Amino acid sequence: MRWLMKVFGNAWSTGLVVVLLAGSIGCSGAGEQTRETDASDKVEEQTQFVEANEEAHASGEHQAEKHQSEKHGEGHGHGAEPHGHRFENPEKWAENWNDPARDEWQKPGEVAQVMELGEGMTVVDLGAGTGYFVEPLASEVGPDGKVVALDIEQSMVDFISELAGERGLENVEARKVAVDDPGLESESVDRILTVNTWHHIPKRAAYGRKLYEALTPGGKLAVVDYTKEATQGPPKEMRLAPEQVAEELRLAGFEAKIADETLPKQYIVIGTKPKK
Repeated sequence: MRWLMKVFGNAWSTGLVVVLLAGSIGCSGAGEQTRETDASDKVEEQTQFVEANEEAHASGEHQAEKHQSEKHGEGHGHGAEPHGHRFENPEKWAENWNDPARDEWQKPGEVAQVMELGEGMTVVDLGAGTGYFVEPLASEVGPDGKVVALDIEQSMVDFISELAGERGLENVEARKVAVDDPGLESESVDRILTVNTWHHIPKRAAYGRKLYEALTPGGKLAVVDYTKEATQGPPKEMRLAPEQVAEELRLAGFEAKIADETLPKQYIVIGTKPKK
């Protein structure tokens, strides 16, 4: 099983599916420009408040030893550099993150259904870590689609590239990205998936806007993270409620909703970019 341990995912070029962070503003038309301008103004207006909460969140994480332990890494497929620690040994983390037993509660097939993935899409795995989701996503989008796996650790990117080569996943591309920028072009992906990563992202309102701009009209961002009640994951005081995540996505311009109780340990929040 593979998973996201940092802040980055996958990006594809034929059919598009991105999981969490996207690139540029890509809507045209006077009505849409007005709506995007309003959304941008709203983001700017509330960014100071949101970022203050995020800084407090990050500060608390720095003080929590549990967050730097392997227990926090269980099922945590991304790196947490914004929290002051890194995950540079992919072989070590893959033993846990890519363990087939994870399928029982991670349910990658059901996550794909909630995202409404289809053949030919380009999907981004944001914070791809050791690539737990790479193969399931590649299977869903098919040979005409593309999976772009993003991570902030070069070691994870190299691990995924090697994994894709070993498994013959020709439609998978792994990229190293910056902590604060997914590096995605405007309207270049159809779906974005980010798993156990959103709470690591600094300045989420601004980052969410970049993902919004990277999605094609009608595209979706899926945020998967641990519930407050889950027995694994980050310290409970550092977890985000799904309602908060949904509001952050709305501030970025998305139409957001909390998905039904699909997963036993995590929630799924879906952000949809309105069609033109």
